[in-house]
Amino acid sequence: MPDNNTELIDVFFNFTKNALQHDFAREQIRQSLSDKLQKQVPDILSRMEDMHPFVTTELGEYVDIIGEARTSYELGLYVAAVTLAGVAAERFSSELYSRIKIQRGQDEMAVSQVFGDTPSQYRRIEILYAFGVISQSIRAKLQRIREIRNSYVHPKGNHRSSEDALETLNVFFEILQERFEEKYTFRDGMIVPKLS
Repeated sequence: MPDNNTELIDVFFNFTKNALQHDFAREQIRQSLSDKLQKQVPDILSRMEDMHPFVTTELGEYVDIIGEARTSYELGLYVAAVTLAGVAAERFSSELYSRIKIQRGQDEMAVSQVFGDTPSQYRRIEILYAFGVISQSIRAKLQRIREIRNSYVHPKGNHRSSEDALETLNVFFEILQERFEEKYTFRDGMIVPKLS
């Protein structure tokens, strides 16, 4: 029974690192992880089926990040999936933004010389659209990813974590597929440029 000077507090702790120093505990943790992952396999496979297929030739830093977002979703780490998909969409947009060149007479300048190196994602998307780099459809999809991601990074209200994670991923995959289909098609099992 606590005395009047004792304050009860809630505590969260993690001593896993300490436990891993002991072979017996390490083996117990390994077995527990193995059992936990084995039980999750049906759910992981189901979540894999939920995600849209896509093909892209636009490879950049965002590819590894979207891979992490995919894995996060597969493992049921929905907030991580939303956040990482948002980061991947920003990197993708930044890579497109960095390629825009403005021609003025004989001079060529990077778009960043006019609009800055780091506009907000909202503004970057609008600039990409204004310069014809992305379609209206892709503009709307990038803005939707931005909105969902922002609702997690700057929390407001309730979230639908699993639904939001799947939506951000699938919308991003649709963007990649749409951009691929603008330029390429499959013919005889090969990727070939579309004829004008």
